[in-house]
Amino acid sequence: MKIIYSGGYQKENDNSNKNSWWYRHENNIRVLDRAGKKVAVVTLAKADDHYQKYLDMLPGSVEIINNSVPEVDWGEYDAIYIAGGDTDILKNKLNSRGFSMDKLKNQVILLGDSAGAYVLSSFFYTDIDGAPGTDVEFHEAFNAEAKNICIAHSDNPYYVNDALIKKVRSFAKENDLSVVLLKENVEKVVEQNT
Repeated sequence: MKIIYSGGYQKENDNSNKNSWWYRHENNIRVLDRAGKKVAVVTLAKADDHYQKYLDMLPGSVEIINNSVPEVDWGEYDAIYIAGGDTDILKNKLNSRGFSMDKLKNQVILLGDSAGAYVLSSFFYTDIDGAPGTDVEFHEAFNAEAKNICIAHSDNPYYVNDALIKKVRSFAKENDLSVVLLKENVEKVVEQNT
């Protein structure tokens, strides 16, 4: 299993979205599609129309798992791309559709962007955007085996500051986790045995 943790992009800068995972992986998705691989894009963390301009760039055979898709056979996909948004909403909607790491193909490619990276970790945190490090809570994510916790947008002070990093590192130390700092428009690839 290949997991790609992506750090999101700064939405205040319209030009930076060209560096988002949607553009970085558009060709990879096309290659997988031409090879007959089954690809899904998960947009559950936002309203169904939020990512439409990006979804329109992709081949028509790519399956979109959005709010109108109530059931999913996760084991049929060769690649799953999980877009960002609200992490709690994303986790709850994945749970309601039976998402589990042990249901995935052994050689699946998973990409999680921002909230998507959080749910593909062992734990994730929630706090207050614009006031990072305030009211931090920790939650179990889907990938206990990874023994990690991600901090996306780690170079954007709207989302991350020293106080937040300190709290996450303290939690990680207490729980024997590694901390994955993800700058915006940057990815970290991890091979994980299943």
